[in-house]
This record gives sequence, C-alpha cells and structure tokens, in this order.
Amino acid sequence: MKKRLYYVSVETGDIMQTEVDDNQQYFEIAATDDELNELKALIKDLSYQNLSVTASNMFVHFFENEKHDEDNDRYTNKLYHVYKKIYDLGTPKTKQQFQEMK
Repeated sequence: MKKRLYYVSVETGDIMQTEVDDNQQYFEIAATDDELNELKALIKDLSYQNLSVTASNMFVHFFENEKHDEDNDRYTNKLYHVYKKIYDLGTPKTKQQFQEMK
C-alpha cells in the first residue's frame, strides 16, 4: 500500500493532509490507510480516556486516590502508545523533533 504524508497533533487529535502553520505542534508521518486507521483508533481511545480521567478527577475523594492513580496510569499508557505510533510512522523530521524533546 502507498504511504501518504499526514500531520498529527496529539493535543487536538487532528490529523491533516496538509501542513498547518499555527500554534499547535504537528508531527509529520507517512502512513498507509491501515496505519492511519490504527493511529486514529489510538487517538480516539486516548481522547475518551482523557475525558474519563478529567471527569473522575472532578469528583475524586480522599479515599479514592488509588483509583485516581489507576486512571492516570491508564491515560499515560495510552498516551505513550500514541506517541510510539507517531514515532514509528514519523518522517526523519518527526524523529528529529522527538530527539529534541528529550
């Protein structure tokens, strides 16, 4: 399958086919349709988890810290997988951005 260039913002969950010049950080990736769908699913799952964590954080009680930590751990794990997929699909430019973020 042919790979096409896309520009991904983890902050907004946007995946664009044209480079965007705004205040968001976009990562350039080269992906097949299947790879793009995998990334979209990871981002969608991350967005859902983020809403869940945000909502639960509003109502965290003193005795629920363990659940709060579990939710944060799940969110962090999902965020890791999104960034890993972006890195794996990333162009040399994106891989350089990742190196600079260390």
